[in-house]
Amino acid sequence: MTNNKSLLFYIFIFVLLVGKQDLQATTNCDQAFTFLARSKGNNPVFWIAEDVGEECFVSYLLLVTISPSKATLISIDLRNFGDWDWLKEGTEHLRTELPVELENQNGTWKITQTSEYIKPPPYNSKLSAQFDKHIRKGGSNGVSWNRNHGLKGILLPVIGGAKTKLIYFYPVGLYINYDIAKVYYFPKSGYILIFTHQPKLAVGLDTMHGFLLLKMVK
Repeated sequence: MTNNKSLLFYIFIFVLLVGKQDLQATTNCDQAFTFLARSKGNNPVFWIAEDVGEECFVSYLLLVTISPSKATLISIDLRNFGDWDWLKEGTEHLRTELPVELENQNGTWKITQTSEYIKPPPYNSKLSAQFDKHIRKGGSNGVSWNRNHGLKGILLPVIGGAKTKLIYFYPVGLYINYDIAKVYYFPKSGYILIFTHQPKLAVGLDTMHGFLLLKMVK
């Protein structure tokens, strides 16, 4: 009888620990991005809002600053989730370049009055298998994947009729076999801001959406 009680006790502890690990690993955090502004200057800045809902319930102001040598990110936590009205009013006092938001035309985003277009990259089964292997070996999400693979783990969108270079990618996103959510084109400076939608979920059932910043080159 004593042995049975001891066995039940250990089974209870095991189930409790496993359940606790599953609870910690699953957060169901869901990202949503909003473009706010692109301020002008010697080092232009892209202002982007990120709201991470569900269990995370946190908002970040993402400032991507472009310098001649590199792009850098500053991430600022907001006190209140989704509280952006004050900032939207503030950016109206900045010198900005207004973008053109491209429309989705059957999976293709066309730049008006030109032959240039943007499409998601073709499906890549090899990178998909590598990501699954990365998870099995202890990886967790787009951050760990990008840290290990860098640019080799990124599929760039198809840009037709123009030559572009990648300026920046948000390291939280997974950029393989993704869809395109929104595209902003900046005709004066030649930048293209692409928000991606990743259907695959991370280990904790979190989304792995992100954004890519490209620039047209001559």
